[in-house]
Amino acid sequence: MQLDLFNSKTPAIVCAFPLHRRVNTIRKIAAALDARSYRAGQRYWSMHVAQERKRLDRLGATPKEIDAEISRYAAAVSRALQLPKQYRSTPEGAA
Repeated sequence: MQLDLFNSKTPAIVCAFPLHRRVNTIRKIAAALDARSYRAGQRYWSMHVAQERKRLDRLGATPKEIDAEISRYAAAVSRALQLPKQYRSTPEGAA
């Protein structure tokens, strides 16, 4: 007997992969921010976050969920920006 997968009465739920777990995206955004001046970086980050907010809204996330996701994402990008600077600033190149 074959399962009928297309006549299901329950709606599908889309679960987006968390932004703060997208390592390649985090590294790309961190590199883009690091290559810009402070003000240009602020503009770039604001534009990028606005796009991500719209995307999460289209996926059906609530405003509270969107805020939490963006907060975790911002922390991950911040860590990606700070880690190389932290290791470069160690005395005599110690790790």
